[in-house]
Amino acid sequence: MDPAALIFVLVVAAAAIAAIALRKIKRRDSRSEDPGDVLVQFGSNFPDAAVRDVVRTRDGRTSFLRLADGRTGVVEAIGRRYEMRILQPLTRHVAEAGDERTLTIDFGGPKGSRLYAFSRPEDAAELSLWLCTAMTVAGRE
Repeated sequence: MDPAALIFVLVVAAAAIAAIALRKIKRRDSRSEDPGDVLVQFGSNFPDAAVRDVVRTRDGRTSFLRLADGRTGVVEAIGRRYEMRILQPLTRHVAEAGDERTLTIDFGGPKGSRLYAFSRPEDAAELSLWLCTAMTVAGRE
């Protein structure tokens, strides 16, 4: 076989393998890109929690849900599964981390604090308001 033809075949094969790998990665991450899937998953685990609004992180892997009762839910995509919880009032601290689009949220306990980046500063501000309002309402009870 001609060396030029062999190189061509190898380049085409490498491109095909790369395309297949990228398609698998995109398929694996596509669940986190669908906000409807997040709502369905959260609703199946917390059927009595009515969702009023959703704020998503820049990468789409974490969604914060404002619930009708003033609490905040969190849905994090971890591979092909979701980790969901409802944040308990007065168990977290929120602080801006470097810029107005990034928040550090301290969940307390084993979760510790995590850094979340949002596409818009308004999303970070909205989430901060939800969390602070939930803490204030719980403090009055």
